[in-house]
Amino acid sequence: MMLKELPYFLLGNFLPLWLLFWVYQLIAIEFCFIHELSALGNKITMFILVVFIVSAFLMPKQRALASQAVSGFSVLSVIIICFVRKNWFGFTAGINYVLAGLVFGEEGHLLWIPNVDSLHYLLAVANLLFSSALK
Repeated sequence: MMLKELPYFLLGNFLPLWLLFWVYQLIAIEFCFIHELSALGNKITMFILVVFIVSAFLMPKQRALASQAVSGFSVLSVIIICFVRKNWFGFTAGINYVLAGLVFGEEGHLLWIPNVDSLHYLLAVANLLFSSALK
């Protein structure tokens, strides 16, 4: 690899990883601080940073598994926080995230609609619910 190709290599390999690690986690951290659970928010942040640093040295399949584990932990944290604090928009959004991954996945069709499209429609609804929950 030539030196002038290094920035593209780094962007291509680490920017998607960075985005995968921080999308759901920032939502979980925001819920922790809104509901005055800063200790839990700090622990989630430290856990995410450790996994992010360690995953830079993992193989691609292990890196994807680490990302899924961190995202699952974050969504589970949001569901529990919202249930305990009776934030039903956030609770429903978290359940929608889980159902989108379990029911639709990325392969196959439901009627004439590809599952990946149905997954993204349900995730869009969940994001709208998250925005209502964070207000």
